[in-house]
Amino acid sequence: MRLPRFQELLHRVLTEDGQASVRTFAEAGYAKRPFGEVVELPGGGQVYVQAIRRSPSDGADQKPEEPIAEGEPPAPMEPMTLAGGGTRTADVEAWIAAALANSGHRELARVDRYSTTPDLGSSDQPYGVKVTCHSTAEIHLLFVHTARASQSISADTEWKILETL
Repeated sequence: MRLPRFQELLHRVLTEDGQASVRTFAEAGYAKRPFGEVVELPGGGQVYVQAIRRSPSDGADQKPEEPIAEGEPPAPMEPMTLAGGGTRTADVEAWIAAALANSGHRELARVDRYSTTPDLGSSDQPYGVKVTCHSTAEIHLLFVHTARASQSISADTEWKILETL
């Protein structure tokens, strides 16, 4: 799955969940990165979630028309309810992962959380979501900015992920 179609899926499943306000980076006027979503939490905190992609190894990305590879959808995950205030960043990660895993989308093979999967994430990027597609493409959702209700984002907040929003 290529990023433009994945972003449509991500936007749809997060919006349909209804727990948070969701805008694409373009809708939010965030032009630094092309693909991603700004998630505004019930308590006013925000998470800027960038989508990046690793291409499948078979060269399918060189074809002008995107080949569609389908199979069994990912294993379902326990849905996450976002708190009204003081939402943990790990809960936002779980909410996004569950929304994708529970979408039943047949192009998605697996959904993993950085914070709960060994060898994913790092001390600089402890939260995120890895989506493995049946095409063997991998999409990573990285938390670029996190901000509490009273904070705004800037170059100084980039990649400085808060534990609680």
